[in-house]
Amino acid sequence: MRRLVGIVLLFVGGWFLVAPQANLGLQELRWMSRCTFPGEALAGSLLLAVGYLLIGTNRLQRPRQNGCGIASE
Repeated sequence: MRRLVGIVLLFVGGWFLVAPQANLGLQELRWMSRCTFPGEALAGSLLLAVGYLLIGTNRLQRPRQNGCGIASE
């Protein structure tokens, strides 16, 4: 579930980054720029960061140490 929310946030964040610049690009995508709001690029970058963090749920594991404090695999 966490990964699915992360993927959705990545999609929405990407949309927020692309939509304000859509009026400079293809004629077919100019409709995207009509539904933007001020600060949308900042909100998009924050959503992308949170989505990326939610997708990357694999936590780093510390190497195990034996009794002498030496890392063993």
